[in-house]
Amino acid sequence: MSRLNSPEELNKLRNELGKVQAKPIVIVGSGTCGEAQGSKAVLEAFREEMDKKGLTDKIDLRESGCLGFCEIEPIVVFRKDVKPGILYQRVKPTNVEEIVSETLLNGKPVEKFLYTDK
Repeated sequence: MSRLNSPEELNKLRNELGKVQAKPIVIVGSGTCGEAQGSKAVLEAFREEMDKKGLTDKIDLRESGCLGFCEIEPIVVFRKDVKPGILYQRVKPTNVEEIVSETLLNGKPVEKFLYTDK
């Protein structure tokens, strides 16, 4: 890769890279705090449900490290075209079918899992 010589070149590269990751992303926080609360089972439930619904090639499922909000783990965050900005808290494997059906397939947030600042 050649050296970037201006802010304009950086913006051009940023835009090109953004096009590479055009698929929506579902991120499951799986740091040690998430693992302690069952994030691995939530991640596996997402894999199974997304496969069942034929979403595996359309939506990226990613496992991340700590998302910095340990008390509400397991956390699920949506990026790109799947309602960006949604953060679900305390997700259980039994919640995943509803999340996939409502949020991934219908584009609607599931209110009871949303984080709210009290």
